[in-house]
Amino acid sequence: MYFIAATKIIFMKKLIVPILAATITISGIAGCTTAQMTTATTTATTLLTTLGPYLIQLLGNVPALKGVMANSNMNTPLSSMLTNPTTITAFQNAIATNFKIPASKVSTAYGSFGTLQDVANFVAKNGNLSAVSGLK
Repeated sequence: MYFIAATKIIFMKKLIVPILAATITISGIAGCTTAQMTTATTTATTLLTTLGPYLIQLLGNVPALKGVMANSNMNTPLSSMLTNPTTITAFQNAIATNFKIPASKVSTAYGSFGTLQDVANFVAKNGNLSAVSGLK
């Protein structure tokens, strides 16, 4: 009887140690992930805060868009600004050229842009921001 009780204790010890080790490891990984996500979110917010005004300024300097961008902000619907094929093409070309994104990719994504915020998110994900002075 003593042998059976001792075997159960040894078995329990062998079972508990790996479970505790796994729990501690998973907790550590979750902690790192949370910290990395916080850093990524802060970086993305900072980037968009910088990218937004830059985007409005950049597009305002495109001759075909000069008057269109005058009173724009990040929540301005593109449909209210870009109302004809000339402005739409100028807009797409400016995004593709300045952020080194293939024109076909910009053209394809254009239909999903609701506001300038959507454009900024697209540029942040797909653009070469190192090609733009002042944005890293």
